[in-house]
Amino acid sequence: MVMGGFHPTLCPEEVAAYAEAVVVGEAEQVWPQLIDDFRHGRLEKFYRQAGRTDLTGLKPDRRIFQGKRYLPIGLIEASRGCQFNCEFCAVQSAFNRSQTHRPIADILEESKRSGRAIN
Repeated sequence: MVMGGFHPTLCPEEVAAYAEAVVVGEAEQVWPQLIDDFRHGRLEKFYRQAGRTDLTGLKPDRRIFQGKRYLPIGLIEASRGCQFNCEFCAVQSAFNRSQTHRPIADILEESKRSGRAIN
């Protein structure tokens, strides 16, 4: 099992007791290496991405949801992180009070592809 997200990013040693591998931070840059390591039987305990992911050109593959009976909603990621310093929130801690944004054209294109275009 591989774990990632806010909790594993903020407490990787704690999470490592329950996972074969832990992704610290965002996963886009380390995921191909993790998959290759798994295929070759050399999975490492921690995978840490340096820096933030450039969200330009991000094209999520949503085929996994085809034929499923989920609520008729579509989610589109427009940004990641948060610049505010709310003491109750893990998002600002995990992203070091930074925020990245997708280009508006990419968001609109994904909306069109989803069949739920923004008017």
